[in-house]
Amino acid sequence: MFVGAVRQPEWVVLAGSIHIVTQVAQPQDSCIPTDPCKSVPTALYTNLLAVSGVGQTTAGNYVATGANSVQTVSTLPGGFSVPVSYRLAPVDPCPSCAPLSLQVNYSVVLSSTGQLLQAAAPGSLVSLWKGEGDALDAQGLNPGTLGGTAAFVAGRVGQAFSFGSAGWVDVPDSASLEPAAVTAMAWVRSSGPGIHSHALAKGGGSCQASYALYAGPNSPTTAGLFFYIYDGVNYYLSPDAGTGIWDGQWHLVAGAYDGAAVRLYVDGVQVGSGAPVATSIKYNLAEHRRLYIGKYEDSSCGLLAFNGDVDEARIYSRALTASEIQSVYLGTQ
Repeated sequence: MFVGAVRQPEWVVLAGSIHIVTQVAQPQDSCIPTDPCKSVPTALYTNLLAVSGVGQTTAGNYVATGANSVQTVSTLPGGFSVPVSYRLAPVDPCPSCAPLSLQVNYSVVLSSTGQLLQAAAPGSLVSLWKGEGDALDAQGLNPGTLGGTAAFVAGRVGQAFSFGSAGWVDVPDSASLEPAAVTAMAWVRSSGPGIHSHALAKGGGSCQASYALYAGPNSPTTAGLFFYIYDGVNYYLSPDAGTGIWDGQWHLVAGAYDGAAVRLYVDGVQVGSGAPVATSIKYNLAEHRRLYIGKYEDSSCGLLAFNGDVDEARIYSRALTASEIQSVYLGTQ
């Protein structure tokens, strides 16, 4: 875990435990995976228990303290992700040590009755839609539903979504899918994705998504692949993957934005050097904040469907590095 000190940044390796309690209001309607309850008041209480560690640069000893309560709303079944801050303080003389702020992003997964199924600090992977015969999120936070003609075929890993230009996965709006920095990743396969088609798109309004994996404006035979972000005024495209990606074979595509550049990776290799831009992704778009796998849609542009297959679609709450994306491609993560 990396934390920044006032005097000297360093890695601090921590050990200990965290006590987590959730309190969930009684849902007013029935909740099933295909029709979740929405906006159920929920409270998260956390308390650090004997969490301490050693700075890897200063060798100073640190202890983490603090208790927090967070009021939020959740979806049942489903969950939420919230950041919680604690104090990390040196416990013995260390001239180069200073009190630090420790932030933990908790992922909480709840059953349809509000039972706590999982509470953890999940790193940066927010959601993973595996396409194993359903549209559920393997992380438990953002379950989707199948739409149109969506079906399943043999995938890159197990089964995959097959959209055929008229199917999609619909994921309800969620703050956990709206990070400041983001990586959108999926295995894709097509021989002609379609004009303006989107393999994945978050939000919609005036023909713009907040971020998207997008096949471009050209004809079905000359469409490449881009990752783009939208800041409410302009959209910013990554370099183009080119038409060779649509060869009927599986390819891992990953679009990343780190606050400095929009980047695209194909099969673990970055396309070009990225498109420099420093802006903020706009999430409160005019029509909706849903995430679609297999299409983009709004009233201005209609349905912009992806003619192909998608497997293992993922959203991360930061921009993954080239080596991390390469690791996913090689199957080591």
